[in-house]
Amino acid sequence: MNHIVRGRLLLNVTLAAVLLGALLVASPQAQSIVLPLAGLMLAMIVVNTYLAARTSAQVGTLRTAALRMSTGDFSEPVPQTSEEPLANLSEILERVRKQLNQQTQEIARHLGAQVLVSYADDGGYGHPDHVRCHDATRAAAGVMGRPFEVIVTDPDRPHDSWYVPDAQDLDRVVRAHHAYGTQFTVTGLDITHVGGQRQSMVLAAGLRRL
Repeated sequence: MNHIVRGRLLLNVTLAAVLLGALLVASPQAQSIVLPLAGLMLAMIVVNTYLAARTSAQVGTLRTAALRMSTGDFSEPVPQTSEEPLANLSEILERVRKQLNQQTQEIARHLGAQVLVSYADDGGYGHPDHVRCHDATRAAAGVMGRPFEVIVTDPDRPHDSWYVPDAQDLDRVVRAHHAYGTQFTVTGLDITHVGGQRQSMVLAAGLRRL
């Protein structure tokens, strides 16, 4: 039972107690109907608590669907409900999911993508944006029916291929680093992040197909 259901139950019990107390104070003759009235109130509390619990479960289901969509996974339909106002929300989420799913496939066909590449599931070093990139790209690969590969920078970790740039490609790598001026500055083959951390460029990398 979550905090919403517990709070609602506590409110119902409190209101029932206040009403019964007021009734007894206002009319001593009302004592004869207290038991049936208490039974009726108890039934109302049970029904209200059940409805609150069911609504809370449906909200949780829609929240899970929305979180899944936020990672770029549009393949699984949003569970539908007939209860208002959740019915409208679930219908809107499903329409958004279908549209995004279709757009993802259209982009893949337009670009002619054969393989999708992203960070490993840890985002490289745990960065939450990189983790989301992994989740979204992997989900998109599943929707498009394309292979999905992750970048490996440690040669001791499993990989299917390993790449070391030649002189021409090295120049491209350095110029690509210069394009990220908001993230770091480049000095030769070293970079300095905006936080002051210094490191050498990662010049060799591999790919692992999942």
